[in-house]
Amino acid sequence: MTTPDAARPVERTPMPGTPALDRVLAAVRGGADSAALPEGHAVASAPASVELIGDPCARAGGMLLTAAAGVSAAVALGPAEDDALVIRAGGEEHRMPMPDAAPAGLPRTAATVAAAVVALQQAAPLIPRTGRGLTVTVASDIPARRGLGERAAIGAALALAANELWGDRDDVPTRARYAAALHEAQAAHLGRDIPLHPYTVALRARAGHAALCDHADGAVTQVPVPDHLRLLVACSPDVTGAEPPVARDRFFAEACRAFGVPTLAELPDADTRVLEWIRARHQVDPESDAPTEARAAAWLERAAAGADRCRAISGNLRHGDVAAALNTVAVDIRDQGGAPDADAPLGQLAAAADAAGALVRPLGAPAAALVAWAPAGAAAATAAAIRAAGGSAIPVAATPAGLPWGP
Repeated sequence: MTTPDAARPVERTPMPGTPALDRVLAAVRGGADSAALPEGHAVASAPASVELIGDPCARAGGMLLTAAAGVSAAVALGPAEDDALVIRAGGEEHRMPMPDAAPAGLPRTAATVAAAVVALQQAAPLIPRTGRGLTVTVASDIPARRGLGERAAIGAALALAANELWGDRDDVPTRARYAAALHEAQAAHLGRDIPLHPYTVALRARAGHAALCDHADGAVTQVPVPDHLRLLVACSPDVTGAEPPVARDRFFAEACRAFGVPTLAELPDADTRVLEWIRARHQVDPESDAPTEARAAAWLERAAAGADRCRAISGNLRHGDVAAALNTVAVDIRDQGGAPDADAPLGQLAAAADAAGALVRPLGAPAAALVAWAPAGAAAATAAAIRAAGGSAIPVAATPAGLPWGP
């Protein structure tokens, strides 16, 4: 790794870029054609993430199969005068003293950057406290508010660029540590539980693979996606996205706090004990805002079923058994429900993809986006049908995270 005061600029071999990465490179080079960066600068990109199947709520203790999508966010870091943090994003510039916490009132992207800088100064720690300022330039091709992990990708790209400037290693434990620090800082800033997996994918994605996240022990296993299976994210510009399932996530978080466990996987006989706890809450307070016992039971059952299907599908993918994987996906689609309204823009995309021969599964945040599972022979027709219906078709398992340079 290098430091801001090391010998730069240095010529390195550019690797294939993304539109977001190309934009931040152009911004810091000032339009120059050279592959060199100005002294004290670093750039990096990180991909979007998408939930394929399973439970995105880590507190439930189940499993989730997730992957990178073929759009990304990119960040360029450089020096700034005094002890200032300068954030350039979306054609706007925000300047502030180097923060100890993400300031209130910032736009979404600037707030994401500020929270990430705090995490990488305090929790990691990676960005040094030297009295020198930092300029952060951001570009993103990730559709916002679609459940595709835009915040996580921005934070991950910032961490990778900072690691190029100040880090001493780049390996799986280091990236896992950055993911945890960024996730905790963003959750604190938002004031609610948020999923960890978008940060894991943004920092540890491997092209052509999906990540099997075991919430029980934090293990992440890379699962190859066979060449004869294609995965696409479909989203419509007319859909602003939906809120995540806050009530369900809050239920699992409250249950874990009540029993003093990080996830329900560590609670013996969890389903029985959690349902007894819910029953007791309603007996003590009939006006309690706790979910009904029936609703809690359905949430617990869905988490268990999702874990079972993740195990099955990950095995199918490892063995190249696409037919078996698609059969399990079809069962999951049938059982989970939540299909978008047929008259809504996203519902029209779902119908178009289905007619082209794909299985269509909504993401965890209904009406935000869809994942189309298609045999390779139906992939081109599926993508064309999605676009003809007015949506975008983004390939899954296509984009790794990292720096834009070769050796």
